[in-house]
Amino acid sequence: MKKIAKVGTVFSFLLTVSLLVNGVSTCAKESQPENEIVTDKKIVKEVLFSSDNKQEEKKDVFSQTLKRNGKTYHLETVAYEVADQTPVSVKKETTKLIESDPLPEGQAYEPSETIEENGVTYTLKEVKEKEAAGDVAVQTVNGYTDYDRAVTAADVPATKVISTTNSMTGEEMEVTCSLSGIETITDSAWEDTYIDIVFESYDSNIFRWNGVTVTKDTNTPLKGYEAQLLSSVGASQDNYRVNQTYWTSDPYTDADGIVCRNARADVQRKITRYRANYHASVPIGNGTVYEAVYEGSETITDPDQFVYTIRATATYALASGISPIMVGVGVAILILLLVLILFWIWKNKKSRKEEVNG
Repeated sequence: MKKIAKVGTVFSFLLTVSLLVNGVSTCAKESQPENEIVTDKKIVKEVLFSSDNKQEEKKDVFSQTLKRNGKTYHLETVAYEVADQTPVSVKKETTKLIESDPLPEGQAYEPSETIEENGVTYTLKEVKEKEAAGDVAVQTVNGYTDYDRAVTAADVPATKVISTTNSMTGEEMEVTCSLSGIETITDSAWEDTYIDIVFESYDSNIFRWNGVTVTKDTNTPLKGYEAQLLSSVGASQDNYRVNQTYWTSDPYTDADGIVCRNARADVQRKITRYRANYHASVPIGNGTVYEAVYEGSETITDPDQFVYTIRATATYALASGISPIMVGVGVAILILLLVLILFWIWKNKKSRKEEVNG
């Protein structure tokens, strides 16, 4: 009976260990990844990847099984959808050719080292002399006339004769240029002018003038009253400024017996200039045409190429049946029980045999 009790004790111990193992496996709580949605029966897992093929599938990013909270889930399906697409930018090499006007013999052609066009910077690579026998060299002549008032095309001459030097022969020539446009010169100029002032009753020490009381100043008349002076003649401080005031005569008595004295204010007037531009292209003889070769690269968007962001959604289903851990533990217990039972039978037979022999 004691040996059987021991077997029962061992069995109870193993059963307790088995329950503890199962308890640990079921109570341990795993952290859930952000890209997973876990329920009792399913797991939905998402993965984003990039590809230039919107039909591409990547099943290898998902494992065949997942273990969460002691449960096993098997991969069932993977669905794919395009989450976003970005156009592909590519660099395109471009060449730009620029021809010169026919140039007189001996005149060098000096094109710019770089030019910009539509956001692309082109760099000069070479200059070629073109075979252009009989090409006529053209000289550009420009001129202008400035005005201190606003003018239109109807207000100015349609042509202007401009004297210049023939760049091929070196001789002076007169060219009739046509009006090409009118522009406003932004850097306004200041024109000198003045205001004459007559002080009446100069023998007084105080004057009433334009509603203000002015104290006589024997050195600089109306100093400090520049704004009132400009206003008295209808001039704005925006377009006029007083540089200085001074006496221009000694005191005198006029025909009415009033003591007077003359003064002057030196004033500058702001003038906005308007420029009429004239232009002409004059043939001056045979010349040579040059071709400047420029190269550049621009980034363009290929309308037929995209980088796709693809969302792969995998669905896992809960595996049916007993978990492999429980199966393993159960098999181990059965084997151990079988060994113990066989051992008990062997010991029991041995004891009986000893009793019979005794």
